[in-house]
Amino acid sequence: MAAIPGAPSLAELQTKAEAGCIHAQCALGDMLFESGDEAAASAVWRQAIGLSVLRRQAASGGAARLVAAPAGHARDVAAPAALRVGVIGCGPSGLIVLKECLDRGFACTAFEQGSRIGGAFATAYEGAQLTSSSIITAFGCHSDGREASPTFWSAEDYVQYLQAFERRFGLTKHVQCGSTVEAARRDEHGAWIVDVVVGGEGGEQHTFDALAVCSGLHQECPVLSP
Repeated sequence: MAAIPGAPSLAELQTKAEAGCIHAQCALGDMLFESGDEAAASAVWRQAIGLSVLRRQAASGGAARLVAAPAGHARDVAAPAALRVGVIGCGPSGLIVLKECLDRGFACTAFEQGSRIGGAFATAYEGAQLTSSSIITAFGCHSDGREASPTFWSAEDYVQYLQAFERRFGLTKHVQCGSTVEAARRDEHGAWIVDVVVGGEGGEQHTFDALAVCSGLHQECPVLSP
C-alpha cells in the first residue's frame, strides 16, 4: 500500500503517542498531589520520568532496567538506575531542590560558584538583615527551634541555618563549591551537557537527564542551548 504524501511515519506516530502518555502521567501526578496524596503523586511522576529517560536511552542504544520505587511506594516502576539531576546554585532554592530530588532517589550534583553555600546571603554586606521573619523564612521540614520567639536573621545567621539544613539532610557530599557553570546544552538524545570551571582553572563536563537552574534573580544565567 502506497504511503500518503505528507503523512507522518509510523515512528513519528509512535513518538507522539509515547509523549502523550508521559504528559498524561505528569497531569495525573499533578492531580494526585493537589488532592493531598503526595506518595501516589511521587510514584506517578517517577513513572513518567522513567518513561522519558527510557525513551532517551533507547534512542542512544543504552540499556535500562527496573528499579524499586522509593520506600512506601507499592510497586516497581520503569526507570534507569538513577535519574541524573544537575542543580545550579546552592542558595535556599538550590538546596531545597537538591533535598527533594535526593528524597526521590535521583543522582544529584549541585554546583555553587562561591566557596560556601548560601548564595547571595553568603556574600552579603556586613550587617545585612533579612526582611522576613525566621518563622516565615525557615523551611517547613527544618525548624530552627524558635517558633515561639521568631526573629529577623542577619544574612550570616541565615547562612548558618542553611548549613545546618545541609548537614541534617546529608547534602554536603552532593555539593561542589567553587564551581562555576559556564554553559549547558542538550545533546542529540536530549541529555544536558554542562560545562563547569572548578576553582577558576580546570574545566569539567557533566551529563544530566534534568537540570535545575537555581542561581537567583540577579545572577547571569548560564548559556542554555535547547
